[in-house]
Amino acid sequence: MPALPVMRIKSIIIIPALVILTVLVWFLLPVTMNAAARQLIRQDALEKADVIIALGGDKRCNREKHAADLYNRGMGSHVIVSGVQYGYGVHTGEAAKRFVIAQGVPESAISIIRDTWNTRTEAARLREIMHRNGWKRGIVVTAAFHSRRATHTVESASPDFAFVSSPVPYWEGEWRPERWWSRRSDMWITVREFLSWANTLAGGLQ
Repeated sequence: MPALPVMRIKSIIIIPALVILTVLVWFLLPVTMNAAARQLIRQDALEKADVIIALGGDKRCNREKHAADLYNRGMGSHVIVSGVQYGYGVHTGEAAKRFVIAQGVPESAISIIRDTWNTRTEAARLREIMHRNGWKRGIVVTAAFHSRRATHTVESASPDFAFVSSPVPYWEGEWRPERWWSRRSDMWITVREFLSWANTLAGGLQ
């Protein structure tokens, strides 16, 4: 019986292998990408704290609402909101404060971190406020996609304090980890957050 040509033998082996590999990538890649996006979320077991920190940057006020809900549940005795100054006398921190008051938090229990253009600045100002008030424990409230990096940044700035992460549930926010690549806004948020993590680990702006 004549031997099969070498090229034909390679084709018999390589082509099915490529088909199998393509099928595996087709089915496993979405699973891997979903899992990678979910790793951006840090959800800790809730513990009662001195202060609940609503980090800035949420135009929908979901972070402030979640922080107020935690306060009303007795999870903290004080709420911190964050914001920056815009033109015409508009300060987003003041607006966030008014919103939290409308959610039932007394004005005397609210502090504002002002002029914080990135998470690292927020973390530094937060450390000062916690030292000044003698607070030792905090609950960090932010968007789900931002929660792991934000809590890491806060913990790095204040290693002598204890923090837990309680992000806004992602199904109530502006981002979902499942099939994020199929939605333009979610794709932008997810890719930007991965790049921001690289920047954070490299010691850049956060």
